[in-house]
Amino acid sequence: MSNPAQQDSLEESELFKAVARRIREARLNIGLDHTQFAEKLGVKRPYVFELEGGTANPTLRTLHRVAKCLGMDPADLLPGSTRPELKSADVDALVQVCEGLATLLGERRGQYQQLLEQILERELDAVRTLRTALERLRPSEQQLTPGEQPAPVAENPRRRGRTTRDVH
Repeated sequence: MSNPAQQDSLEESELFKAVARRIREARLNIGLDHTQFAEKLGVKRPYVFELEGGTANPTLRTLHRVAKCLGMDPADLLPGSTRPELKSADVDALVQVCEGLATLLGERRGQYQQLLEQILERELDAVRTLRTALERLRPSEQQLTPGEQPAPVAENPRRRGRTTRDVH
């Protein structure tokens, strides 16, 4: 049997190699060479070789920076992360669905604009009708022509000569 220290060392070595493979694969997928990746990451080129060779022991901060430079989630650099992989045909099908939805929404926008215009026109007509009806309800004294005086209001004969205190 091997001792625990050797077992840990072997597991760490496998972990570093697995992370290194994922970094290299992701870098190649986005079309960066070692120099471009080093510049984007802000490290020297030899460190990129160490990362991709599995000989570097990157910190979590470094793994986070590497993942962001590669446009991926940091968890995807670690072995055992399970994210479903999409096939190109699946992505194409989803793109077609999005295009279909965009077309449908474009058509609906035109329909909704027409419907909205009809609703607004009806509301404007209702407001105009209400305004006309309210103007008809205006007391006749307010419908005087300029310069015309309203007729005097007849005084109530019962109230003649009384004050406010006299009326209970």
